[in-house]
Amino acid sequence: MRPLAAPLVAAYGALAVWLYHGSFPWEDTVVMVVWFAALLLVVASGRAWRLGRAEGALFWGAALLFPAWEFWVRWVLRHDGPPWSWTWLNRPEHLVWMALTVVVLSPLYRASLERLGFVARLVFVLGLACLVGNANEFFEYAQRAHAGHAERAPYYPDTIVDMLVNVPGGLLGFALLELARLPGRGRAARGEPGVSSD
Repeated sequence: MRPLAAPLVAAYGALAVWLYHGSFPWEDTVVMVVWFAALLLVVASGRAWRLGRAEGALFWGAALLFPAWEFWVRWVLRHDGPPWSWTWLNRPEHLVWMALTVVVLSPLYRASLERLGFVARLVFVLGLACLVGNANEFFEYAQRAHAGHAERAPYYPDTIVDMLVNVPGGLLGFALLELARLPGRGRAARGEPGVSSD
């Protein structure tokens, strides 16, 4: 499976980008291109294969789930069904997006956090969530400003609330990662010598 992982991720990414390009504005497609570029980076680095059983299942589940989840949410929001969905569905969209982003990027920073305590790991993950999430919001706001829509009443509060939702999204991602690291679920559970489950 390992030699096929990168080509399969690339094929899945190409399909997702093609569907997004045909269904949504270009800025939504850019988000999906960036997502799959990050996912390919993680897979190509080989670090995704160093995860324990539970962490690996969480990683691949997040990688597969996000494009489908985001496509469904974007579709519902663009077609306003159920009615007024933009006013409430956008929040869980950002919550889940941030949680899954933290999980998918975790193989890149996991080794650096292994010697840190719980609070330090939490601060790092929340900082990463805010950095990535706010960069996305700046991108969205720039597109609105370029189109002359940034001054519309709903857009500024939407940007601020989305930035705030990055925090619970990061917390959710952190909680999922910490649960996957519990003793009996990590690499030690697979019987690898000299590897702690913490």
